[in-house]
Amino acid sequence: RRWARRCASSLSTPSPSSHEAVRATSRVLKKLLDEQTKGGVVVLLGAGASASAGLPDFRTPGTGLYDNLQEYNLPFAEAIFDLQFYRQNAEPFNRLARELYPGGVKPTAMHRFVSLLDEHQLLTRCFTQNIDSLETAAGLRKSMVVAAHGNFDTASCIDCGAPAQEDLVRQSLCEGAEPQQPTCSACGGKVKPGIVFFGEALPERFFALAPEIRECRLLIIAGTSLTVHPFASLPTLASPQSLRVLANRELVGQELGLRYVDDVGKNNDVGDIAFLGDTDAFAKAVALEVFGLEDL
Repeated sequence: RRWARRCASSLSTPSPSSHEAVRATSRVLKKLLDEQTKGGVVVLLGAGASASAGLPDFRTPGTGLYDNLQEYNLPFAEAIFDLQFYRQNAEPFNRLARELYPGGVKPTAMHRFVSLLDEHQLLTRCFTQNIDSLETAAGLRKSMVVAAHGNFDTASCIDCGAPAQEDLVRQSLCEGAEPQQPTCSACGGKVKPGIVFFGEALPERFFALAPEIRECRLLIIAGTSLTVHPFASLPTLASPQSLRVLANRELVGQELGLRYVDDVGKNNDVGDIAFLGDTDAFAKAVALEVFGLEDL
């Protein structure tokens, strides 16, 4: 795919202090396994978790999606996901949707790691900002995923709200020389995939399940800038008695109250610690330490 070719990212080497983040994460997971505890782990995924699959994030200068929309002649970059603009001119989004529709890329090691947590009954829930559905493509049960910003799994009319058949919407947008606008069989309005646009409310499921974070023992925050609310506020729900681990290329979330230290072991693995590197490197290191897997 064009975006995959343009935005495939190179891997970065984690800093030496990141090794303690792997050890602390592994210790908590091993404790949960020894206690035969079901759940206890919540994962928050951002665009960085899909970077090695070749999918772009939105805001990285030069390679992010918002910096590469010139061909769509938009009044401003975010207009492509703006509901009012879509009502007036849906063609830019429909063309972009052909590029972003799931099926053209494979899940990353981070996605497979989350599925592995679920297989071992360690996962309480995975909240994702991503619209690529790579979590379920990696084998994670749909019931365990909260797609905070929606995805392509559903579609509905923007006027009457009537659901539409996802396969027919995909056919309209992805088959043929040019995308065709899907329309509602009930009222004739425009039908769009279930991605949350600016001007739309997040899914009720997001708000209903977010309180689960208060009960988690381990919160893994992977590949997100923690700048888009209300998703960015999720880490603040974690208990002071939990371990919050950031797996990201740079430190984020300090303004939300995350206070990173170099070693949480002396505090019984409670607090905030960061793995500065790629999410795949973090996932592979923990999978090796906890499950003995040399590859994901």
